[in-house]
Amino acid sequence: MKPARAYWLAGVAAYALMLVATLPARQAYRFLPSAAHRAVTLYGLEGTVWNGRATAARIGPLELGPLRWDVGLLRLPLGQVRVAWSAAGTGTAGSGIVQAGLWGGLRLPELTLQVPVATLQHRLPLPVTLGGALEVRLHDIVVHDARLRRVAGTLTWRDAAVRWTDPIRLGTLVVKLEQGAKPIRGTLHDQGGPLEIRGTITLSPAGRLQLNAAVLPRADAPKPLLQALRASGRPDATGRYHLHWSGHLPAL
Repeated sequence: MKPARAYWLAGVAAYALMLVATLPARQAYRFLPSAAHRAVTLYGLEGTVWNGRATAARIGPLELGPLRWDVGLLRLPLGQVRVAWSAAGTGTAGSGIVQAGLWGGLRLPELTLQVPVATLQHRLPLPVTLGGALEVRLHDIVVHDARLRRVAGTLTWRDAAVRWTDPIRLGTLVVKLEQGAKPIRGTLHDQGGPLEIRGTITLSPAGRLQLNAAVLPRADAPKPLLQALRASGRPDATGRYHLHWSGHLPAL
């Protein structure tokens, strides 16, 4: 190749790379398909596709507030996309890393999130209204075909409350998800409150969610809570109520 032509091609490549590297996030967002706009809504976009921010963001039911992201450019030649993000809304806040590649699906090496449980209510197949806040600290998350395939970490439900007719406060409940468990499996326990709770949660690859728990009322358990437990069945010889529930978790 002649030197002049080589320089010309190098100049064109450098110019194209500069255009891509400085592509405004606002312009790129306009070209996304309508399905992407319905899933992720961004307002007040600033910066570039690779390093930018939004004054407000909504992902599904979650109002994330101000959002920042940074795309790792060094992984692109390997066919991988790695995005670090953080959000700081008034009710919802979090941070994490999202990875995608030629293997398909998504991987989230880490995810922290604080969100009001009420915003997730319509995604949970439950016949009761929930209150409190969910604190998420997860890692090693794998999503494939819109289903959760692997996850580890803890879910903490603070100021947990359930409403049938009147709100019933349950204190703090914790689910610890086992590393590498197939199907996804975790243990449930309380951190004080009116009930001693010990249980297990499993999630099948098809999205079937199962809960089995043994519940023992403490001395300070309120009357509405005791009435709700008695309506669920009879206690065993130790005074524990055995609760069983199953449902189907919608695709992500």
